[in-house]
Amino acid sequence: VTTASPNPNPAPGYGTYVTVGSVANGFDQNILGQSTSSLKSFTSTGALQVVTSTHTAKVANTAYMLFVRGDRSITMRGSNVPANNTTLRATGPLLTGNQTIPVAASGFTAVANPFASPINFGSITRTNVTNSFYVWDPKMGGANGVGAYVNISYNGTGYDITPASVSPESQYIQSGQAFLVQSTGTAGSLVIKESDKSATAAQNVFRESGVSVQQSAMGNELLFAPAKNAIGLRVNLQIADGSQRGVLDEVFASYSTSFSDEIDNMDALKADNVMENLAIIRKGQALMVDRRNWIQSADTLRLNLTNTSVSTYMFEFSPIELAGAESVTLVDNYLKTNTHISVTETSQVFFQVGSDSRSAAADRFSV
Repeated sequence: VTTASPNPNPAPGYGTYVTVGSVANGFDQNILGQSTSSLKSFTSTGALQVVTSTHTAKVANTAYMLFVRGDRSITMRGSNVPANNTTLRATGPLLTGNQTIPVAASGFTAVANPFASPINFGSITRTNVTNSFYVWDPKMGGANGVGAYVNISYNGTGYDITPASVSPESQYIQSGQAFLVQSTGTAGSLVIKESDKSATAAQNVFRESGVSVQQSAMGNELLFAPAKNAIGLRVNLQIADGSQRGVLDEVFASYSTSFSDEIDNMDALKADNVMENLAIIRKGQALMVDRRNWIQSADTLRLNLTNTSVSTYMFEFSPIELAGAESVTLVDNYLKTNTHISVTETSQVFFQVGSDSRSAAADRFSV
């Protein structure tokens, strides 16, 4: 397209801006000269990295994270631009046949759904890969609304989802959706087969909608089910400034005699969000899902809360079959307070992060 504008709009209602580099490297230009990256790829261990050129001949089987502002008709004037609707399109030959994806021995490996169809993670052939994966839910993230990672992990009976997503996330990975996986400690692989394609109706995991997991009509194939003979506690973090509310992150501690106190493939390591992060620290590892042996007296969940801002937050505690527990207490090491948490009902505890750096200490809270 030849045009005097550095940001041509040949098809209104389609496409989006891709920013951070020069016109020569295939990027759109922000009229204020800001260089905010809207397109990132993943390193071999799952860390985000800035894409330095869009002149790539092949993008198949490559996972990207794209910040979509809207279509190409909006005026680029900084980062706070009202969004509008757009449609993103892809061109090229469809992939068919079994697709083999190598998985790194450490860190996270980003995987793109190679098919123009939902695929069922539960039936993918895994070699040295945990039965757990992570997807990005763009409808989470509280006031900032940029999204957060959701973990879907096998508990021995079915899959747990942490946190409960706003989008209808499940073990069905949508066409155009990417996900993160981890090895069991040595390099492994995934084989995504033609038979892994699912006839389940496509779900809205990319754009604004009032549909939630519980509301979506996905048939009877969903594999979400609690672990047998297990108890647990979910702790989610929410923004609580004025009328603003929204889940930012969540951790899940689950206890069963079938789980081990060692960190193993039944646990899910923490995948870091762009904004606030909540994790459980155990044996030097940051966990999103912590599955342990049966609960013991004085068991402690050492929470790790990072990347907060000056704001009012809220912890929401959701017990799962914890009625037999003697007591649960939230310890605030900054305020030097102990707050009783119900073992039968949902509890909410508000707290503030202020200008005092100690109020933002990562190890401020434990349960």
